[in-house]
Amino acid sequence: MTPFGDFSHDFSFFQEIPSELSIFFGLMILLFMIISALKLWRGGVKGSKYVSPDQVKVGTVIMKRKEVWNGFGRSKYSYSFYITFELENGLRLELSVKERDYGMILEGDYGELIHQGPQLVEFNREKVLKNNSNTERTRSM
Repeated sequence: MTPFGDFSHDFSFFQEIPSELSIFFGLMILLFMIISALKLWRGGVKGSKYVSPDQVKVGTVIMKRKEVWNGFGRSKYSYSFYITFELENGLRLELSVKERDYGMILEGDYGELIHQGPQLVEFNREKVLKNNSNTERTRSM
């Protein structure tokens, strides 16, 4: 008996639930939590407050940088890749990029960039062709 009364009879419902059923519900809750965490980690759920919409801008690549930090597991080092764009209005924007994109995009490239928050989603480079006195831009595939 506790100073607040005897509460042992209030929890008798939980003693009547079969253990298989409680294990099943426990696993379902755990699975739901893991799936929710993975969705947030991979970029969130479309329409949620954690995901910003894709933004399309035009700019020039002015700088690339690679950040080196301690790796996990068997890897001694890990890398993060960033590209800085100068937009047509003069603002500069540094975006995180995947290693493949980092290798394919060069300083001086001009084109349309699509980003979602601080992550570059896609970069469509435009070729600059110089014909005598005029400059012509064409989109590269």
